[in-house]
Amino acid sequence: MCSRSILCILLLFAASKSALRAQDNLDDLKAEWRSGKYQTVLQPLIAYRDSARGGADFEVDYMIGTSMCHWPDFKANGCDYLRSMRNMYPSPRFDGRPVNLRQVTQSNCGPDPVSAATDESAVAGVDAKVDRASSARTKSAADIRNEIKQNLSMALELNMDRAGQDYRDFDLNEARVDLCRDACANDSGCRAFTYVRPSYQGANARCWLKSGIPKAAANDCCISGVK
Repeated sequence: MCSRSILCILLLFAASKSALRAQDNLDDLKAEWRSGKYQTVLQPLIAYRDSARGGADFEVDYMIGTSMCHWPDFKANGCDYLRSMRNMYPSPRFDGRPVNLRQVTQSNCGPDPVSAATDESAVAGVDAKVDRASSARTKSAADIRNEIKQNLSMALELNMDRAGQDYRDFDLNEARVDLCRDACANDSGCRAFTYVRPSYQGANARCWLKSGIPKAAANDCCISGVK
């Protein structure tokens, strides 16, 4: 009986530690989003949303949608994403404050092509709200995230360093970032990489492979990317 009680306590402790780590990661993502680093935070936000730690969460989806809207190449995706959220989250709040999604969408995207009748349609059940489209003309939130992930996969982040979560590093015989990017692409355990230009960590260029997606920071030494 005692051993079972101890096991339960250990399991609860492990679960609480995991929850705290997830919250710490979310707090870091929020800080990066608030600082306006939309192009570097978008991929980690989507990875968090699609992970077991994330799931349907208004604050995460709100940061994803607005980050897309601040990235010219993905503004249309961001507008569709924000519109799809209206039925997913009927009473949205960010940091405890109410959010008017219609106003947010209009301020980012201009006039709303979605009809009022469509916009007010209900989605049955709390569980069913996740990743539903607000209309037939709008892609689902999951489809949009997958499209963005494909477009951003291994995109080069110039003058950006993603320090930490390293599991392998090595010198490169040539100062070519594609060698580092290919090493990550061909390694199933790699989630991100940082290429360090010659003379910063020795005479040769150096490649760092990451098991996670560390926070990005501006640094002339490096070029990074996320798988």
